[in-house]
Amino acid sequence: MKRLTVFFMRSVVFVIAGCTSDKSNKGETASEMAQLFASEKTLPSNFESLSN
Repeated sequence: MKRLTVFFMRSVVFVIAGCTSDKSNKGETASEMAQLFASEKTLPSNFESLSN
């Protein structure tokens, strides 16, 4: 039973460590998102009439 408890606690620690984010590179992430939105593909204006 003790082994199971140790395994569970280690799993919880790994999950929590994996879910935390580093706040120091937040500006870099924002610039990446802006670049992603700028390069996003758009549909033609008459897409709905062509799809029917």
